[in-house]
Parts: sequence; C-alpha cells; structure tokens
Amino acid sequence: MRILAIGDPHGILPTHINKIIKDNDIELVLCPGDFPAAPSSKYLWKYADQLKRNKDGLVGEESLVHILGQKKVDALVQQSVDSWKEMRKKIEAISVPVVIVYGNTSEAVTVPWFKDIGDFVYDISMEDWVAKTSDLYQLEYSTEKFGDYNVTGFGVKFTSSVKKVSKKDKVPMPAWRKKARIKHEKMLPKILSKDPRKTIMLVHEPPRGVLDSIVIKGNPRYGDHVGDELLRAAIDSYQPLVVVCGHIHEHLGSKKVGKTTVVNAGAKGDYAIIDIQGETVKVKTVASGKNKLMKL
Repeated sequence: MRILAIGDPHGILPTHINKIIKDNDIELVLCPGDFPAAPSSKYLWKYADQLKRNKDGLVGEESLVHILGQKKVDALVQQSVDSWKEMRKKIEAISVPVVIVYGNTSEAVTVPWFKDIGDFVYDISMEDWVAKTSDLYQLEYSTEKFGDYNVTGFGVKFTSSVKKVSKKDKVPMPAWRKKARIKHEKMLPKILSKDPRKTIMLVHEPPRGVLDSIVIKGNPRYGDHVGDELLRAAIDSYQPLVVVCGHIHEHLGSKKVGKTTVVNAGAKGDYAIIDIQGETVKVKTVASGKNKLMKL
C-alpha cells in the first residue's frame, strides 16, 4: 500500500496533490487535522505573558481582544472561517479516499473542550461535512479497513500534563481534560490490541518524546517534549505498524520506536509518501518550503 500523509494544512495542501497521487500510485491520503489557517497563532505566542486562560484552561482569540482590539480579532477569526470553506473544496477534489482526524483548530464538534469554546464560528462542522461527502472518513477511536491494513486513530486530546507557557500562566485542570484522559486510557488498548502489526494509526499529536520537541528559540516551552504520553505508552506496548501525526510543525520526518514507524507529516503543504509492503515501511518526506518556523 502506498499512502500520502499530508501535514496539518492550515489553509495549504501540497501543490498539485492529484499529480503527486497519480505519479506515486497513491491509494490513500491521511491528514492529521488542523485544516483552517490559524493567523492568530503568532499573536498567542508573542503575547503569551499578557494572556490569561479561561476557567476551562483554554487560550484563544478572545484572549487577544484587550491587546489587538475586537476588530482585529474578528478579522483573524474570519480568515480561519474562510479558509475552512476553501479547504473543504480542495479535499473533496482529491482523487482517492481521504482519512482525517480533528486537530486543535476546533472545526470539529467532538473536540473534548467543545462545550467550553463559546460560539461555533464555522459554517459546518467536520462531522457534518464528512457525513455528506463520499470517500471521506473521520476517525475517532474508530477503524476503517483499506486493503490488508486497519486504519485507526483519533483527534487531539490534550490529556497530557500541561506546563505553563509563561511565568504568569496559571493552568487549571478542567473537567473536560480529566474526562478525556480517562477515556483515552480506556480506548487506546481497544483500538490497538487487534492485529497491531497490520494497524496504521492516524492521530494529531505526536507520541511523547518522538518528533515532538519545541525548537523555536524564544518560545516559552523551548526544549520541551509536548507529545501525547498515553499514546507513547500504548505504542511501546502494542507496536502498531505505522503512526502518522502532525501538530508539531517543525518536525517533518520519521523515526522508529521499536518496530513502529512514526511519521510527522509537518504542515502547510509538507507531505510524506509511505510505502508499506507487509511489515516493511519506507518513508519519503517532502518539504513545501511554506512551513516556516514562527519568529517570536
């Protein structure tokens, strides 16, 4: 099986994606989420010392209003909304089946913190879009079979322990995080225990300690490993064949964890071609040149 794993789009897919698919005999496309552009991200890091989390532990565009003003924040939100619409059109034009999970840009209504984000700003949720689109599959502790392989996975959970993003940061442990962690611990063995050596996982966050460190100097979490610790423990125990992830944009590449091949597909047009023959996995990564490290 030949798979095209595309990085977190944030408004950008690989250039000439259907040509890449045709030229490389791709049978399946995997994407780890974060479809809309996220223009507010640079401000959230730039002004980290001045931001306050809400009672549910979240920091979002509303946290920037007192710095940028409501008009500017509304414009940033609208860019994300418009980008989500455009991304759906591009995904629907892909010529082979596409499997996705949600990231942390909150266009899905099954994110653990959904009830705490306030108004849903997008015109349609990921779940409703998938339901009406052929050859498009969303995984949430679920499995789809393609050829000889089981493709399983889930969206972002943020169940790992949270570190401060600034000296003033206060990190609460909201109910949604506790609940999500309990479910995560319960569901990981269920989706991995059946034939793990024929299992391909698609997730948003990397496993802890694998292609997950913050390398941007000036970032308050510089040097930290920020991946999913429960996912890492499950990989160590069950050794699935392949794990495809994103989230930490600066780590386009692949790495072995025991017998498991972990692939971080990068972001903004980056991609990886994964060639699987039996239990032999070969990975070729291609950088788009558009996934620039954020300057703080």
